[in-house]
Amino acid sequence: MKNNRVSGVVGIGAYRSNFNAGFDSKPKKLPDGTIFASDVAIKRSMRDALSEMGEPIFYKKTMAYDEKKGNSKVVTIEERYANMFGDEVKDRLKVLKQLMTATDVRMFGVLYTGKTSNIGYRGTVQFAQGLNVDKETEEVKMDITAPFSSNEKESSTIGKKHFTDEAHYLYNFVIDPAENRQYIQNGWLDEEEVFSEEDYEAFKDAAKVCATRINTAAKVACFNEFALFVELKDDSKKYLVDLANLIKVTRGENKTKYDLNELMRSLIDSPVVTDIEKVEIYAETNKVELIGLQMEAPFDVHVKSIFE
Repeated sequence: MKNNRVSGVVGIGAYRSNFNAGFDSKPKKLPDGTIFASDVAIKRSMRDALSEMGEPIFYKKTMAYDEKKGNSKVVTIEERYANMFGDEVKDRLKVLKQLMTATDVRMFGVLYTGKTSNIGYRGTVQFAQGLNVDKETEEVKMDITAPFSSNEKESSTIGKKHFTDEAHYLYNFVIDPAENRQYIQNGWLDEEEVFSEEDYEAFKDAAKVCATRINTAAKVACFNEFALFVELKDDSKKYLVDLANLIKVTRGENKTKYDLNELMRSLIDSPVVTDIEKVEIYAETNKVELIGLQMEAPFDVHVKSIFE
């Protein structure tokens, strides 16, 4: 079991692409017009990255052949459970323990509504919504044609493609092992069944490549460009909130600038400073320039390439 709390930020750059579209195919927006990407979008991309890394994933779209209708269909959550673990048993605790063998369940939780069991597990890792912090972002709409028509009267189908010229999404996340202690104290789960140090390393690896690895037409030009991990000491009960708001992102001539001056100053001057074990910063050095790492800090700061 991992014992210490971690707060951090994942930064994703989108260049002439659309990292998270709504049902209208446009970049998602808050009521004030701010472009954002949902927590679901990054968790889905992280699950796919984890799956590629060989981790067992429960929340994964799976197709099956429907013999009655004679076509393929998306499986239900009960069918997905049966694919991974076999027939569902009536013992809720055993069902929970089986679900916990999936890496994404240990990370992000599960809401399982099966035939005999309804199980809710919150998960150790929580993501906030990812806000686009690029003040210069413009939305682009492009007409596209298909080589086919939608009916006999049309020469070809005309559609629309929406994307941003450039956007930079910052996602806050928190890893809080306290979520697991009640399960252990009540005897429902053992320490080796919950989020571990190995899971944390897998999470970090996925957080550095989850957007870069996507190869769809809308997201092929989306890249992981920044990741921050602030680890607190094992005995710390403190919290760090909204670290993304302390990072200023601006466009440069050749590289995007991540200004960390306010972030580092806030960590150093914070009452939480004595609880910080270390800070790890990963950047895509071909695309990103880090600013504000010159000041002395009373904790270890490790700066690495996002490819490490």
